[in-house]
Amino acid sequence: MAALPALVLIGPMIQEVTKLRRDAERITVKDMENLCAVREVPPRWYNLRFNAAFSAKSSIDLLEVMERCSRLPQQYPLILAAGETRTRKYSWRWNSFPSATSNPNVSGVCEGRGEIVISDVEVYSDIRATVPLILSVEYDAQGEKWSVGEEGEEE
Repeated sequence: MAALPALVLIGPMIQEVTKLRRDAERITVKDMENLCAVREVPPRWYNLRFNAAFSAKSSIDLLEVMERCSRLPQQYPLILAAGETRTRKYSWRWNSFPSATSNPNVSGVCEGRGEIVISDVEVYSDIRATVPLILSVEYDAQGEKWSVGEEGEEE
């Protein structure tokens, strides 16, 4: 590293949150001109885990960096992720708060480690299906006929 103190994030290690598989998050777009709808498979949800490595010239400097980092979740409770088509905010936390080693390493640098978790990141698959729209339903059984149009009214 060119300058100390420094914080390096290593990762992410991705962990799927299987209890968040929700069909309600499915994207459906209706195309009334072509009388079809496009449905996308619901997203998968993940927690992203990052190892945080702290380095400083002395134990005092390292403790000051760790103290400043301890306030980050209160100052910035949400992490902004901006993509080309949408912007999302994700909550994050210290899963294990940084702890310092008692002695400097071989290079004379004091080090500390911790873990940050960014929760519930949705990842869409881009798997889509095009389905025709049903505009009316007709029923004919034993001489009884009825139909339902797109307005939902029985005829």
